[in-house]
Amino acid sequence: MSNRASFIFGRALPLGVFGFLVAIQGELAFAGVQHALTHGDLDRAGTMYLLNRILTVAFFAFLVAIYAVRSKAIARDHNPVAIAAALIGSFVLYGLFLTSGCWPAATCASPSA
Repeated sequence: MSNRASFIFGRALPLGVFGFLVAIQGELAFAGVQHALTHGDLDRAGTMYLLNRILTVAFFAFLVAIYAVRSKAIARDHNPVAIAAALIGSFVLYGLFLTSGCWPAATCASPSA
């Protein structure tokens, strides 16, 4: 892979995507904090929503920091099986609901034997 493509796909694209997600989630978290401070009625659901937003911002900010400071790969493995295994392992949980017929899996009835 060329240096330009490596920079675009290895650093610039992830930084842009995760930076955008930090901005969106940060705006939602800020709006939630502002709402809680002005109205003062923060119940259990509101608290969990706010905690979820703040932890999501922290997670995406951590990813942005990782992509911002990481160095180039020393060894490169262009084995298609290794690349496919990494991609499948990364995104398999997002596609499980497509095969099970119900989401979340905890609400599904067990198959009768």
